[in-house]
Amino acid sequence: MGNAKFTWTHGRGSRFSDPINIEFDADLNDVEKAFSAIPWHVIRVPIIHDQRLIDGRVQKLHMASEPDRRFWRTRYHIRLWENKGGPITGSVHLERFTFPNHEVLSFDDAEQEVVDEFRKLGSWQTNRNGPDLRNCTDRPANDGSLTIISKV
Repeated sequence: MGNAKFTWTHGRGSRFSDPINIEFDADLNDVEKAFSAIPWHVIRVPIIHDQRLIDGRVQKLHMASEPDRRFWRTRYHIRLWENKGGPITGSVHLERFTFPNHEVLSFDDAEQEVVDEFRKLGSWQTNRNGPDLRNCTDRPANDGSLTIISKV
């Protein structure tokens, strides 16, 4: 994971953005296949804001659940970054579309959703109470602990 605690938005004014809250001890292809089985899908649209980690790494995978139109078009959304020889770093959240942008509703609920779905797949070990990254936020909710998911 390195020193990353937040993503860094480049583009229209650089600023800290979403907290890092999830890590995968697995190959990026295995993680993508698992998300596709949930099913989430890869987002293949131009990225308006370049989300990076503090060390400059650009995101490698951008996935989301299908929007739930019953609840004001909410969806789960994750960004992932590869670490050479290490785990995959990520930031996941529940969001609601507010054209032309989106509003993040929760980080913790999204972490729990990913844990629940990966447990159902059976070949993954989950730990919702990883190290405290000291990046908690009140609104939207982020408890600051890292969720760790490992391929078994």
